[in-house]
Amino acid sequence: AVAQFQDITARKAAETELARLAVTDQLTGLYNRRALVDCAKRHHAAAPDVPLGVIFVDLDGFKHVNDTHGHAAGDAVLVAAALRL
Repeated sequence: AVAQFQDITARKAAETELARLAVTDQLTGLYNRRALVDCAKRHHAAAPDVPLGVIFVDLDGFKHVNDTHGHAAGDAVLVAAALRL
């Protein structure tokens, strides 16, 4: 009998990172829409009669910041807002 062993640590780490990237915003690290939908589906499957609350945040004047000061400044505003959530 012949046995072959292979270290798959790096591959597993890469798979874990890809799974994380699929559900988070790269800039802020917050969960993205895909994560929201997945969470809502899991919640509904586990407790269909229990309401689920969702909060949407709108940043007043954000387009003006982006247009006036550039995307780097807009990104900084998004990161700062995300840190406060």
